Amino acid sequence: MVSQKARQIAPKVELIYWGESFLLNELATPKLLGRRLFFFGELELSAQWCRNQVEGQLEAIGNKYIPGLHTKTIVDEAISDALGDNAAQLRIKATNNELRKATDTLKKALAELENIKEKWPESYESSKGCTNSCLSIVESVLTVGELFYGLLANADIHRGQSLPLPPNTGALADALKSLSLADLNAALDQAREQKNEETTRRLHDDYRIANRPAQIAEQNWRNISEQITIIERFRSSTLNVLGSAGYGKTHMCCAVADDRIRHELLSLLLRGIRFTREKSIKQQILSLLDIPITYSWEDFLSALNAMATVYRRVFA
Repeated sequence: MVSQKARQIAPKVELIYWGESFLLNELATPKLLGRRLFFFGELELSAQWCRNQVEGQLEAIGNKYIPGLHTKTIVDEAISDALGDNAAQLRIKATNNELRKATDTLKKALAELENIKEKWPESYESSKGCTNSCLSIVESVLTVGELFYGLLANADIHRGQSLPLPPNTGALADALKSLSLADLNAALDQAREQKNEETTRRLHDDYRIANRPAQIAEQNWRNISEQITIIERFRSSTLNVLGSAGYGKTHMCCAVADDRIRHELLSLLLRGIRFTREKSIKQQILSLLDIPITYSWEDFLSALNAMATVYRRVFA
């Protein structure tokens, strides 16, 4: 806080607070060599360092990786979610939009239920309870989704990874199980037996109103599931891609690493064929990445973590 005396001495001087986030952003500017020295000492890790490491690996792989032949699959989607990159953000945004529409539709369905309140009180009460439950679940998922999108957009990685999960599709299934339209179903069966087309048509209209919440919930089942899946993947620290030889695991990993370094994102690529049983995996990783022997495994991890903090991106 600026003191009264300071204001009197220099009334026209504006003091601007530089907090930690501002300083980190400034230090993240690649042209500032001080950033490297400040965070890493002699161990200079940067986006360019990542690029050099990945390009060296890609060159060694040769024709096993041809960029033009890569086709995105659900595995690429899973990796995108785990990294919280632009593709994942677009999916979260699209899902949020659909869930926002669902909340409006559920509210309209709730209002429309008043048309059958007097005629079918049992179905009305059951459908109203089911609608309120579904609406609460969708709104909760939407709230978490919007918060998650905001954190990813602002590169707030740590808060994004600690975000609690919203209600899942299991909660939605429980809400739908509570829906009972017994009185309407009985009336419909009777009208069909009597072959009363006018009454049957009118009852179908009432049934549509009472059953509307279930239809809306089922239509948004995938949106809720997808939202939770993206958040779960981002919260996880690892993603294992399994497959037999020749199924394209190496090609896919190369494509992900290649794409990230082209966009100045942090990535490293280490091939399993380079590892042996002679030394520990940690020692071999340090050696393959040309990390000086004066740095321990913990020093290396600390440097990676610091670099991820500076660049405000997940390290892949």
